[in-house]
Amino acid sequence: MTWHRPDDSIVIFNPCVRYGVEGGITDVVYIDGEEITYSVKVDVETGIVQGDWSSFKGKEEGDHPLKGVQIPGWKEAVEMVTKGHRRMFFHDLIGWDVTIDNNGTPVCIEYNIKEPGTKLYQFAGGPYAGQFTEELLAFLLDDEKRKQHLPRYFRK
Repeated sequence: MTWHRPDDSIVIFNPCVRYGVEGGITDVVYIDGEEITYSVKVDVETGIVQGDWSSFKGKEEGDHPLKGVQIPGWKEAVEMVTKGHRRMFFHDLIGWDVTIDNNGTPVCIEYNIKEPGTKLYQFAGGPYAGQFTEELLAFLLDDEKRKQHLPRYFRK
């Protein structure tokens, strides 16, 4: 998730790697009607897997098997989403789905400009906006921003 802040900088919120079940080729699978996917926190500066992980059931116990591994192509992925957000300057918040190919090159699968998901990322990485939480909440107090970025059932 990237946020184009009022000061014109672009920051990344709570990056995570999402993945599905062993042998699957997507980050989510449905088994007997249950959605199964996992998420593990990644340090935004280094691209190193932190070990905090979750499923839709919530926080999982123990360290993740990839803890300490640096994601290949991380720097390039960060550059790609930052540059991409600058090109879509009229959107404040954008959720990005990026994969890394076999050569370590990031590939944008999709971007989400309307109500991107936050649940899994918060389970794995803590507060959605991290150090920018208070600033983002103040930003969202503007009625027009709330209509644009928050689902109707959250706007009271």
